[in-house]
Amino acid sequence: MRPFALRTGEVRWLMEDRTDSATLATGRDGSIAVRAAGLSDVSAIVEILTEAARHQQRFRAGGGWPVPFPREPIEEGIRRREFHVAERGPVAVATFSLSWDDPRFWGPQPPVAGYLHKLAVRRSEAHLGVGRELIEWIARRTRAEGRSLLRLDCLAANARLVAYYEAAGFRKVRAIRLGPPAPPFDFQLMERTLDERSGATNR
Repeated sequence: MRPFALRTGEVRWLMEDRTDSATLATGRDGSIAVRAAGLSDVSAIVEILTEAARHQQRFRAGGGWPVPFPREPIEEGIRRREFHVAERGPVAVATFSLSWDDPRFWGPQPPVAGYLHKLAVRRSEAHLGVGRELIEWIARRTRAEGRSLLRLDCLAANARLVAYYEAAGFRKVRAIRLGPPAPPFDFQLMERTLDERSGATNR
């Protein structure tokens, strides 16, 4: 993977090497480093996802992430090198999971997409646009793997989240209902087409 930089307003991304690492420079608020998570990050990821789950509960009844968020799926995702953390100094302020298949939600698919899960930002950072800039880095990372689509799922009933992803360039593909072991819920599948050069939405 060749080094590259992307300037978006006051935000600049720099891919530093061939690993899943990057630096996000956010002007007066300092920089955020993005890297693959290790097992020592599990507690911080649990904290971020639990905070996000509590925030989600303010806008809908049921169907969101559990509170507290369990450690086991995070540990499994780290061992598969899917989880990442974004840090401001020594503090993890955001997390996400990026994988190259998702049979549970999307079924068998050709290797054309990256699959985004568990994107969450601490509430103290939410107003700084960290989530949107992470999506841009994830898009570039996915395109660098030779994949032309970035896909995700979210609860169909969470209109605020669906609108957030639509504003980030994703489109609705279809709704599905999943369960058990949990009670069945309707999920909205969404995808974003990536430009060959930059990972930007190809409109």
